[in-house]
This record gives sequence, C-alpha cells and structure tokens, in this order.
Amino acid sequence: MMMRIDRSITLLALLAGYSMQAQAGEFVFGSGTLNVKGALLGLETEINAPVSTYTVKEHHADIFSSDWFYNYQVAYYSAPDLATNGGITSTTLGGDLLLSAVDYEFAGFDGQLTVGYDLYKRGPFDYVGFGVSLGVATPYLKNTGDEASSDDSDDSDSSDGGASTTDLIASTTEFFGYKVGPKVMVSKSFGKFASFFAEASYAWQTMNVENTAINLDTTVNGTYFSYGMGMRYQPISTKKEIGFITLEPALYMTFGVNYARLLLDDLQVDLSGNNFALDDSELDMSSTTLYLGVGYAF
Repeated sequence: MMMRIDRSITLLALLAGYSMQAQAGEFVFGSGTLNVKGALLGLETEINAPVSTYTVKEHHADIFSSDWFYNYQVAYYSAPDLATNGGITSTTLGGDLLLSAVDYEFAGFDGQLTVGYDLYKRGPFDYVGFGVSLGVATPYLKNTGDEASSDDSDDSDSSDGGASTTDLIASTTEFFGYKVGPKVMVSKSFGKFASFFAEASYAWQTMNVENTAINLDTTVNGTYFSYGMGMRYQPISTKKEIGFITLEPALYMTFGVNYARLLLDDLQVDLSGNNFALDDSELDMSSTTLYLGVGYAF
C-alpha cells in the first residue's frame, strides 16, 4: 500500500514540477468546509470542519494552437480539526454502542489531468469544451483512541440489544484510488481584462482502503462529482518580439467557488476492531471552498 502511495505522490510531484516550467500556471489557495458521514464507526452522524486547499493548476491550454486542449491540477487539502462528541449508535444486529468523543484529522493529495476538444471557440477565453479526465487521489483519515482493541472495555454484548461502551483504536485509514470520467468547461470574456469560467466533472472512482491497526484491506467503488465557477482578471499583459517568436506574458488573478463530493459504496470500517456490523455502509464526503489564485501565461 505504501509503495503505491509513494508512486502516486511521485506522479503528483512530477506534474507539479512540470507546471513550474509550462507556458502557463496558477497557484490557488482555498478555504471552506468539509463534511464527512457514514461507513466508519463513529461517523453515523455527519461532522464538519474547516478545510484548506493548496492547488497548482492550468485551467485551459491549447494543444499546438488547435481546438484540442488540456487541463490539469494538483491539490493538497487538510482538515485537521474534525471531531465527534461521542454518543449512542446502533448496529445491524440491533445492539447499541456508546462511543467516546473522537478527534479526526483528514488530509491528502489529489491530481487530475484532462484532455478535450473545444466544441465552440471564439478566442482564448470564449469557448465550450468537453474532455475526459483521469485522476489519482491519496487521502487519509487519522483518528484518536486507545492503542489496543476495546474488547476488554465492553460492558455488555451489543448483539443482545444491550448498550456497550466502546472505544476506538487510534489508527490511520488510508485511501488510494483512481478515477475517470467526463468534464465540461466553459468560458466567456468580458472585454480585454476579465472573463467568467465554469466547469463540471463526473467520475467513476475505484478506491483501495487500508487500516493496518484493524487489519483492514479492501477495494470499493464509488463516484466523484465536482463543479466550480469563478472570474479571471488580467491586469498586466505585454507583447515581446524575440526573433521569429512573439510572446505575450501576462499576470492574472482568479477567484471563485468549488464544490466536490465523493461517494464510496459498500464500505464498513469498524475503528474499534470488534467487527461490528454498521448500519451505514456508504461514505459521503463533500467540500465547498472559496478560492483565490494568482497565475502567469506566456
């Protein structure tokens, strides 16, 4: 598992390094809210916390001055302050579990590359494009708890309907997955310096889930959906003649909003290590962020 994660992080690092040498690139900071619910013991009720995102991206670039384009982004996201207050939850066998308060830390990398075709194009910032995206994601969810299984702390058997005091094992649940799906991108210019842009994507996701503390190693499927919109403002642009080459370096700023949601089916992670059958087997994670970016182009 760690070898696969190392390879994915290397791939993301290479893509980020390429962006530093590309003809255009953008550095984006985002802040918003992350919501998590289901599939993990203790997360039967939705919890939320602030999330920060740091992204390197190219929104839309022509391939050899044709109607074909590419788009990429590499993002790191972090939500260190997820927490639950504990409480009573139930299992599919009818028993109740009394859980202690738990702190969670969520973070990870996400990379995506899109290649597509502009169905409509009237300029660099007036287009409607359709493409196919390939992505890789390596998030993790760390939780506080005991260093050993909570079997010895159970006050009663949850299978006979009695309440059972249960603590989670301190552990890290690691995710590693690929996704593929369509993306639609649109842009409309407003004069020489400003433009509006929007995009939406849908992907089929396959995710490996591993937690060594509770001997979990499984693969699940799901879906990923995101959309975003924003404005681009380009206050600085010049034109340089270098021999037979004409360069038009530009500095621009962007701001906007982005929403993303990941759903993973048929996943149950009993963080207590007791193999309880949980009621909710779907992991639902979503985020809404506002962002501000600074970019360059040649």
